[in-house]
Amino acid sequence: MKNLRLMLKAIALAVLVSVFVSAGYAQNREKFGISAKAGGVNSVTGSVMVTRAGQAPQLLTSQDDLLAGDVVTTGPESQVEVLLNPGSYFRLAANSEFALVDNSLDNLVVRLAKGSAIIEATGGDDVDMWINVLANQKHLVIARGGIYRINVQPGATELLVRQGRVLPDNNPREMVKGGKKVTYGVGEPVVAKLDKKDQDDFDLWSKLRAKTLAQANQKISNRSVNGYLAGLSD
Repeated sequence: MKNLRLMLKAIALAVLVSVFVSAGYAQNREKFGISAKAGGVNSVTGSVMVTRAGQAPQLLTSQDDLLAGDVVTTGPESQVEVLLNPGSYFRLAANSEFALVDNSLDNLVVRLAKGSAIIEATGGDDVDMWINVLANQKHLVIARGGIYRINVQPGATELLVRQGRVLPDNNPREMVKGGKKVTYGVGEPVVAKLDKKDQDDFDLWSKLRAKTLAQANQKISNRSVNGYLAGLSD
């Protein structure tokens, strides 16, 4: 009888997990295994195109996986979220373009050709992230977990570090910490303190995505599963 009860609980657990996983699939593909490469598309809003080597541009969907060399372009009122390394997300604003230069986790490189991107990287101060972002002539290395925004315009690159640390050109002496905004262009970089006004609709969309991901992840928490099992009758 005891073995029968354990078997019934195991079956109930499997059903519960499958329901939670199905509910969260469209929000966070990260839950379905840790890939050795970046590029899983998490969310697509509006018209987003991907151009692959030797192919014509095609619509990008949330079921796609980007490969090294793929170029993604967003139209008006369009955004896309891509999974980088586990727990890190690359969000592209409307009227922007980026390329996944290298999708290997040990040498992750993205190139922001135009427009704006937000990178949300999870991890403590002692966790090395090493996400390489090429923006105009700047090589920005995201070295710690945090929230970063990069704006690219002809001849100028703007870096906003809300939390975390960035090593411009991989130079620790030029480290940019949280709460700073740096503009790179002709001459010396211009450093300023971040203001609450340094936000727009893209920042709000990114915050909404972060909240949605957190809610999706919570649905499959151990607390929920254990609580359900504890309520099962014999």
